[in-house]
Amino acid sequence: MEKKNPYIMTIGFKKEDPDHIYVAELLNSMGRGKAQYIVKAVLAYQNRKQNGEILQPIGVMCRSQNRKKRMICCKDLMKMR
Repeated sequence: MEKKNPYIMTIGFKKEDPDHIYVAELLNSMGRGKAQYIVKAVLAYQNRKQNGEILQPIGVMCRSQNRKKRMICCKDLMKMR
């Protein structure tokens, strides 16, 4: 069975995973513009992956856990916006 609209979807985040908590909080704080933000993030990730670049731990603060996380610095995420 095909989806009615393949461009609309629901994403569920794991409430036990600090990375998922951080991303869900970030996206929920954005209001509109989430889709464009996600598109830019995925394209940037795929580009780095195709170029053989490995994302190094940088230390993103997870607001709900107040502990260091990995992947991309928050200010870098905001530049993608």
